[in-house]
Amino acid sequence: MNTESEAEPSEPVSVFIDSRSGGPSPSTGEGAVRREDVAVRRGELAVLKGAGASVVYEMAVRCFLELGRPAVLVDGGCQADPYEVAAIAKRMGRDESGEKGDGHRMKRADVDEVLRNIHVARAFTAHQMEALIVERLGPMVERVRPAFVGVLSLDALFRDEQLDRYEARIMQARCTRTLRRLARDAGIMVAATEGGTGRWGAMRWW
Repeated sequence: MNTESEAEPSEPVSVFIDSRSGGPSPSTGEGAVRREDVAVRRGELAVLKGAGASVVYEMAVRCFLELGRPAVLVDGGCQADPYEVAAIAKRMGRDESGEKGDGHRMKRADVDEVLRNIHVARAFTAHQMEALIVERLGPMVERVRPAFVGVLSLDALFRDEQLDRYEARIMQARCTRTLRRLARDAGIMVAATEGGTGRWGAMRWW
């Protein structure tokens, strides 16, 4: 089901996302579409503050189309949407040459194949999220051998008002440390989205 190509990117994988601006802009007008460039480097964890799930979807699809290797998504916010992933795959697959001028080419997107190669694990509580990332994600990466791991809404479940705040912070810190270590030890790209009111797509590197 999964390809076993050993090709690795020699530079960051960049994605260009169309996102609706939050309000009127003097230069672009109300409701204008702006293009954002988000790059994720192999061996590092990128935390994307305020970014939508589509950023992670596009990274996962691009890694499969360019490298022929699967992706793993951990969903902490009930966001995983196969229909949106399929739409992104169709759009990106139409541009077989990619957006690089250095000889890299993307394979034509077979939507069913793309969906089969994006493995999703969902968590519905903070304790499930911690267990997924700290205990189960490492063995899954060894078995699946993905090029990319994406975490949707890393912080959402740890903001549950029924959780002790100190405990929640410790649990989330364990998840972040695990993701950072996994990116480094497995030599893969890892990106996580978090809620926030800052600039869309602002990144922290770990």
